[in-house]
Amino acid sequence: MRGLGVYGTTGSGGTLYSPEEVVGRASRYITDNHSADSFALRGAHTPGRKRAEVEAVNAYQESLQRAYTDWADDLAQDVAAAEDEDNRDEIVAAALLALLLLLRKLGRDTLPDAVALGLDGTSAPATVWAKLTAAIEANDKALADSLIPALRLKLDELLNDPDVIAAIQFGGDAGAAAVSGGLLKFVGRVGMAAGAYWALFSGATGEAAKEQKARVYWERDPQAVHCPSCLAYGDREYESWDALLAETGGVWPANGTDCQTQCRCTLQVVV
Repeated sequence: MRGLGVYGTTGSGGTLYSPEEVVGRASRYITDNHSADSFALRGAHTPGRKRAEVEAVNAYQESLQRAYTDWADDLAQDVAAAEDEDNRDEIVAAALLALLLLLRKLGRDTLPDAVALGLDGTSAPATVWAKLTAAIEANDKALADSLIPALRLKLDELLNDPDVIAAIQFGGDAGAAAVSGGLLKFVGRVGMAAGAYWALFSGATGEAAKEQKARVYWERDPQAVHCPSCLAYGDREYESWDALLAETGGVWPANGTDCQTQCRCTLQVVV
C-alpha cells in the first residue's frame, strides 16, 4: 500500500467531500450509544456517588474513546470492502480527516466546561480564558501533529502486513476484524487527551481560590500509584494559589506533573 495522506478529502470512487460533509459524516459517532472502553477511568467501578468533576472527565474520556472505536470499526469494514488499493487509500485519507475533525470538535465543545466547573461561579481574570484558548490550540495541534500521523503509520503497517492482507483476501469479516484489532490498540492513547480537561479544571479551581483569597489543598488521587511530582506536592495545604505555584514551579494536577495527562489528583478550595 502507498503512504497515506492525512488531509485528503476524496472518498471512495473519487468523490470530493467538503469539510462540512466530512463533519456531518463523522458527527454520528458522537451520539451513538455503543458501550465505551473504560480504560483508566477513575472511580468507574467504585460504589457511591462520584464528584461532579470526576463524572465530567470520565464522560469526556468515554466520548473520546467511543468516537474512536466506532470510527475504527467503520473504517475497518470500509477498508476490507475496498475495490482496490487506490480506493483503499482514498477511504483511509478521508477517514483520517473525519477523525481529526471529530476529536477536535469534542475538545472544543467540552474543554470550556472544565473551566466553568473549576470556577464554580467565581469570576476570573482574562488570563483564565487565555489559558483555555491555549489548551484548545494545544489539543488541536496534538491531534494533527501526533495522533493522526501515528494512526497513518499504523494503517500503513497493518495494510502491508501479510496476515492482514490474507485476512482481507479471505473475505467475510476476517479482514475487518484484523484491521480493527490493530486500530483498537490506540484506544488508551485517544482517551489520554482527557487529561487536558483535568488540567483546566484544576487550574480554574486555583484561580477561584485566588479570587476568594482562600487557601488550597492538593489532594492525591486515592486510586493512583503516584509520580514524584504528586508525592512531593500532594496531600498538602498551601497558603494560596500563588504560594502553590511558587513552590511547585507552576506545576498543578495534570499540568507539568511527571504523570502528565494521567494525573487525577484534585485541588480543593479551603474555606
